[in-house]
Amino acid sequence: MLLNRLFTASAVFLFALTQAWSPKAAAETWTSLQGTHSVEARMIGLWDGKVLLQLANGRRVSVPLMSLRSESRIQAEELSRKLETSRAERIRELQGRAAAEASPAPDPLPQVPAAGKYVPPTAGANAAQFLEQLDDAVAAGHIQAIYDALPPNYRADIDSLVKLAAQRIKPATWQAITGTAHQVGDLMVTRQNWFLSSPRMKSLDADQVEKVRGQVLALANALRVGLSPEATQLDRMQAVPFSEWLKERDQEVAPYIAQLFKYDDSLARAITVESEKNGIAQVSLTQDSQTSKVTYVSVDGHWVPKTLADQWPNLVEDWKNELSNGAASIDTYAALIQAVAGPALQSLANAKNSGDFHAAMEPVFPIAETMISSVAAMMGQSSGLASSQGRGADSGDQNGYEDEMGMDADYEAEMGMEEGYGDDMGGSRGGPGPGGFGPGGFGAGGSGSGGGSSGPRGGGPGGPGGFGPGGFGPGGFGAGGSGSGGGSSGPRGGDASGPGGFGPGGFGPGGFGAGGGEPRQ
Repeated sequence: MLLNRLFTASAVFLFALTQAWSPKAAAETWTSLQGTHSVEARMIGLWDGKVLLQLANGRRVSVPLMSLRSESRIQAEELSRKLETSRAERIRELQGRAAAEASPAPDPLPQVPAAGKYVPPTAGANAAQFLEQLDDAVAAGHIQAIYDALPPNYRADIDSLVKLAAQRIKPATWQAITGTAHQVGDLMVTRQNWFLSSPRMKSLDADQVEKVRGQVLALANALRVGLSPEATQLDRMQAVPFSEWLKERDQEVAPYIAQLFKYDDSLARAITVESEKNGIAQVSLTQDSQTSKVTYVSVDGHWVPKTLADQWPNLVEDWKNELSNGAASIDTYAALIQAVAGPALQSLANAKNSGDFHAAMEPVFPIAETMISSVAAMMGQSSGLASSQGRGADSGDQNGYEDEMGMDADYEAEMGMEEGYGDDMGGSRGGPGPGGFGPGGFGAGGSGSGGGSSGPRGGGPGGPGGFGPGGFGPGGFGAGGSGSGGGSSGPRGGDASGPGGFGPGGFGPGGFGAGGGEPRQ
């Protein structure tokens, strides 16, 4: 008897899987062998010589096949064959889904929408128009706009500096920098299922998961395609003008940079030109609830921060001298990357399954913190890295229903109905995994307004900075790291990794374009 009940429960469970994703089936008419009683019920299985039925009130009963009239028996056999086919198809679907989830990444890899058409800032436009055009282009993913927003002679200086760097930098140093960045992007893209199934990600709520997933994959894809080995060969960097190389890279990475802006609201900024007269404009920039006042000047019809214009000749000369002297600091930085990041990335690359990958992920976070802190110290600055059951109709008053249908004890005895199978089928849902990406690490606290992975807004190791919208967003890569603050290495100066970071504040309109701040001494 116990074995029969187990078989019955298994059949119901498998059928429930198929029914959970299909429209509600119509009830059939079932007639007793004597033909004196009939009932409308939905067949949910045929097992061990019994028809498993679900009544309209949700009650489930089993009826011996031989207690039904011939037409009902034939009906049961036909429905059973259909159910077997449906179950087999659903099982194959579930197996396929399980295999897909166990794979390191979707096949094929997801594609993002194409970026919008690139419209460069218009030389000679007023300050408001120029800066809005610049921001619109960057938000559409076109980092080329940052370069094109500079005056022609500034761009010529950059072209010559890039060519000089390509001539002076050691191939091993260049590979350590670009190759490592490309490997990080490639690992995150080609192992994205494993990354997203990690305990750290499962500790986040749904909104945080979606935001972190969008940000990480957007940046990872940008690194993967933007710094591909074919595109970053030194001999090509030496032979092709930087403007041409940048235009090619912009077409490749623009869709992913646009996705980064989509998932990180802190990257957007509001521009208010308070006054403009005689080629000088006073501009208020608001980003991530922070406002800064910046003076812009028009240089050959291109609006740039006054501090940048004042210091440009000296900055270019300093960069040339550093490159001419062998760029020792770059060699040191590259060696640090190889020594610290190399083994960790190799462990991730060698992972054969999600469990191995999750285990290999854990050491990466303290390593990343150590690297950032070490590089920051080397550069002479501080770092702030920081169950529903069944499907039938709603159950009403079962006694009333049975009275209406004439389902008295004699009827049930004639039909051979037995109560209850699968009533105790239940289960428990596993809880979320351990924390880590959550508050303080990768989620709300670590990704909140606390601070950045490399900007001075951050807290202690793994603290409010973390990696999410705070360490990667408003604090680290967003408004603090890439917003209206200082620049990471841009001409606007400040600390080597100040509040600007790399985006619109560090390398973009703030550090290399519109930002502001005092020049580096």
